[in-house]
Amino acid sequence: MTQAESLRFLPSSPPGTRLTSRATSILLSAISLVLFTTVLTMSSDRQIVAVVLLVGVAVMLGAIIVLHSRFLLELRSQQKSVVSKLQTTAHDMRLAQQQLRANRAFARSASAEAEALRNTTFTLTSNWQLDHVLDTLLASLAELVPYESARVLLLEDGSRLFVARENFSENDAPRDTEFPLTVDVDDFPLLKRVLKERNPVVLPDVSNNEVWEWRTFSPSLAATRSCLCVPLIAADRALGILCAEHSQTGAFTAEHLRLARSLAVSMAAAIQNVRLYEQAQIYGAELEKLLADLRQTQRALEQAEQQRLVSEDKFEAIFRSSPVAFSITTLEDGRFLDVNLAFEQRYGFSRFELVEHTVFELNFWEDRTDRAFLIAQLSNGNSVRNLITRLRTKSGELRLTAYSASRIRFDGESCVLAVSGDIPDAEPYQMN
Repeated sequence: MTQAESLRFLPSSPPGTRLTSRATSILLSAISLVLFTTVLTMSSDRQIVAVVLLVGVAVMLGAIIVLHSRFLLELRSQQKSVVSKLQTTAHDMRLAQQQLRANRAFARSASAEAEALRNTTFTLTSNWQLDHVLDTLLASLAELVPYESARVLLLEDGSRLFVARENFSENDAPRDTEFPLTVDVDDFPLLKRVLKERNPVVLPDVSNNEVWEWRTFSPSLAATRSCLCVPLIAADRALGILCAEHSQTGAFTAEHLRLARSLAVSMAAAIQNVRLYEQAQIYGAELEKLLADLRQTQRALEQAEQQRLVSEDKFEAIFRSSPVAFSITTLEDGRFLDVNLAFEQRYGFSRFELVEHTVFELNFWEDRTDRAFLIAQLSNGNSVRNLITRLRTKSGELRLTAYSASRIRFDGESCVLAVSGDIPDAEPYQMN
């Protein structure tokens, strides 16, 4: 509201006040004329009295006029005060209207930002496909930042960026793009600086700016005049860059930068979660394979264990019931671990007298070099068949024996499974 508009609404002097002032002036003029005429017609004595009266009336009229003037001045002062208040009120109304428009714009921006972030959050929890996540996030960015083209460049091997996804506005026809387009970070200082410093960059005019050298990489950037680049950071690790371009200079503001940074946080978290999910799927598949292999191995071990138990049962039955003398001794020190009944009958020792005693304690071998030869053959992986030697019985008798042996594992130890028997047709001198 201008000052002229304000003055139209100012309270003017009341109409009654203006009429009273005019009537008073006319009345005073008339009274003065009458009194002057009357004085002229009077005698000298009366003229003096009349003049005194006229002076008194004049004083009274002067006082009235002074009071009336003061009233008028106060009224004018009040009018000026009202004008000032009205002007202040108009200014406050203009400020309030501007603030209201700003609040409405902020509310629309906040609503769009909240909706974009809501879509981003929904994307994080509804779909774990990287392409879907990137498409949704670029669509959310379009609701916040007026770009003509945007792309997500993801970092791989710490030194290369590839275009994981692109999006174009409705007014900008999509280009034929072969994915993935890959660039070396060291060849493009702008991208390298964004990744190194982890700070966003807004370039209002890149037409003559050498830092925009990477537009030669993609023909779709030839018409770009302004750009916005925001690093994608998750868990204090740079994942890539979010870039937006426009063909007009100064298309991106500080508010657009703030919104892009806000969305980039969710975008980086989404990309990180998708990658972790993909890794978890790979590890899960590998784990399933390992578990399947483990179950198969466990079944094989169970079958082998069953076969071993069957074999042990068969061995135990043969070992115990065989009429041939069987013995099991340790390879290193010749300590008896088990013998069968035929062995007890042949050599006269009970099983209790043999177990945990060595062949050396019992002086079992007449010639210990025969046993040394036996152990050497077994240690070289050979079996021994029909070694002719003399073995001592409990009574001290030496019996000519055909001794055969194999190396086995028994109770976790390297042992000798031996079979010994008589040689009825052998002459005493027929020895090894």
